[in-house]
Amino acid sequence: ATPACQVYRGISSEHPLTDRAVAETRRVVATWRGRPINAYYTSTCGGHTEDGAAIFEDRAPYLRGVACPAEERPGGEAEREGRDRWEVRLTPAQVAKAVSRYGSVGEVRDIVPTRLGVSGRVVELRVLGSEQSLDLRGLRVRWGLGLRESLFELSRETGPGGEVERFVIHGRGWGHGVGLCQVGAFGMARSGASYEGILEHYYTGIRLDRL
Repeated sequence: ATPACQVYRGISSEHPLTDRAVAETRRVVATWRGRPINAYYTSTCGGHTEDGAAIFEDRAPYLRGVACPAEERPGGEAEREGRDRWEVRLTPAQVAKAVSRYGSVGEVRDIVPTRLGVSGRVVELRVLGSEQSLDLRGLRVRWGLGLRESLFELSRETGPGGEVERFVIHGRGWGHGVGLCQVGAFGMARSGASYEGILEHYYTGIRLDRL
């Protein structure tokens, strides 16, 4: 009952449609070169998934960032549910406290994205402090700042002396952004895509084998 298994909540949470999906795909396994894949999935990718190597340092060739057309349409499911776009405002003191799990930097002077992934996600971030700098990579970007996602743009509110008073983060999506996008898969299914087509879209070059 964890996110690793989509928080299964017991028999009372089951639905005839998902029961049917389970029955119809019994014994079907997604594989790469004969071995089951590591099927990462994310809630809401914001329009494009990310390479596994950029977030998890997982260089599996099937974990490549791909466009998610079902999410890109205006008025899509994620947008209606309020998960597509969000804003976070953090003071330098709040940033220093948030990143302290990875290291102390003293007073935070600035935070600077240093590398973007294929999806536009911030996959490397530098926190500039009065004592030292701290580099965050992959999932630590999201966890270090306490964000829903690492797909964001950053602006700053400054004081009279030019010092940063607040970091303003405008983001999209929810999750780590690797593998299958649940909202995008739902949109593809509603548009008539088969489960084979959905899985082969999000996991590049896989095969669907039967045990």
